[in-house]
Amino acid sequence: MNKEMLAKCQYHIVRLRPIAQRFQGPIELEQYDDDWMIMRADPARNRVELHNMRTSAQCPILGFDHIHSYLSDPMRDVGDRKHGFLNLNVLLFLTERGPVIEPLRPY
Repeated sequence: MNKEMLAKCQYHIVRLRPIAQRFQGPIELEQYDDDWMIMRADPARNRVELHNMRTSAQCPILGFDHIHSYLSDPMRDVGDRKHGFLNLNVLLFLTERGPVIEPLRPY
């Protein structure tokens, strides 16, 4: 993932691929294709902070190595508000205790 390019995507609204999985205890809940805002992409600290636009409660921090690529989604752009997708190398689990990540199984 190009760190400098992703740093320019601060405040873009993205959808995650794969979609985050939601859990309440051991029970998997229905998946939502949430919008996430890239709050900060910090190349110096090698991390990206996301904010769940639907819940405002889930704010995972991902490493740049957790992100495979960024793809634009120009059909959803409104004015200056840019949209895109983050293709992840990890699965994001949204739990009662906060976000948890696990690596995707290699192909």
